[in-house]
Amino acid sequence: MLTMGLNSQEGIPVTNTLSNVAINSRGEVVSFSSSFVSTKKGNSLTGGTKYKTTPKLTPEEASVAAVASLGGQSPASHKPALQFLAVESGELKLIHSVRMLLENGHTVEAHVDAEDGKVHGIIDYTAELAVKAVPFQKANILDGTILLENVEDTTVSPKGWTFQPGGLGPAGVTAGNNVLAAVIEGNILEMNETTFVQFATKFTGAETLDYPYNLEDSPETPGNRNAAVVNMFYVANMAHDVLYRCG
Repeated sequence: MLTMGLNSQEGIPVTNTLSNVAINSRGEVVSFSSSFVSTKKGNSLTGGTKYKTTPKLTPEEASVAAVASLGGQSPASHKPALQFLAVESGELKLIHSVRMLLENGHTVEAHVDAEDGKVHGIIDYTAELAVKAVPFQKANILDGTILLENVEDTTVSPKGWTFQPGGLGPAGVTAGNNVLAAVIEGNILEMNETTFVQFATKFTGAETLDYPYNLEDSPETPGNRNAAVVNMFYVANMAHDVLYRCG
């Protein structure tokens, strides 16, 4: 199986499209499929049948819009690239592809609408969060926990699950814009950064929350409490992302 992402319109690269080619042992093509976009379709930027190729926003304005929407910074050494973005409706959006560093440390490529500055999505080039938890489709802890990788939906949660606006607490703990998961010891209304470290579960490695749950031990043991907090953090964030997708 060969997967390619080659597509262009009016000489401008198209992103978010793929083609899959299946080749047998004799080198013969036995099947082909693609998500390439038809050049005959118009889009909301044109009102017609030909795609607009002149952006309303400059690359600098697109960078400002991306920073305003996502936070972080856009490196001066990386110039935004003009591209078409294939969207779910089957149309193309003219965008600036802005490389930037988010406040949570992730390096991303933001798809910024060249007409109004809206961020249509991002490509995250940083290793994604991994958590040890009961898979979302399973019923309970008796089904067992596994290390789940790339769990964040960066379309729904573009800054990831551990981004904390306004300096809520230190980085590398089970808290973010969507969910705060912890064993509460005291009044949460009086929480500050010091107490936060005491009851929030910390990363066990780079972007990893790996706490095994031991069914033979009491749920109150430190290891099992940490594992339960990670599982709660995972389930609540998954519910956030899935329900958002459902409207």
